[in-house]
Amino acid sequence: MEIGLQKLSEAETLELVRKRKRGNTILMVVLLVFVAAVFASSFVHLRKESRGPVPSTVQRSAITNQ
Repeated sequence: MEIGLQKLSEAETLELVRKRKRGNTILMVVLLVFVAAVFASSFVHLRKESRGPVPSTVQRSAITNQ
């Protein structure tokens, strides 16, 4: 790789470096969004689990004397 870079002009080398930095930045943003989404999903799931069962609005009569 370094041998190939030595044959390029300085402008071409800078352009390659800029492209690589831009690609790395885009990748980091995508990974950050993914990790944030997983964290948010996990947090929402934990909140739902910690609430317990939702109380029913329908009253059922108790079965007795059986």
